[in-house]
Amino acid sequence: MSPILVAGNGQGKILTPDELRRLFALGLLTERDRALFGICLFTGCRVSEALALQITDIKGETLTFRKSTTKGKLKTRVVDLHPDSRETAC
Repeated sequence: MSPILVAGNGQGKILTPDELRRLFALGLLTERDRALFGICLFTGCRVSEALALQITDIKGETLTFRKSTTKGKLKTRVVDLHPDSRETAC
């Protein structure tokens, strides 16, 4: 199974809720993988940004993506945590 799903026109495929449930239940086997994918899913960040997160970047209801890790390295980005993502990220 390829980690990137691409529709026939070269565009990324949007996963259905059922596909997401199956991915979390059967495809992502470690807590680390589930946490990383969940952070990307709920915040829209890139994998490299999620991998660069540190515990200190989680503050209350927000995640802080430092400018050194964001695309373009132009500014720090603070993202509110979705209620469903809190359990995944923490």
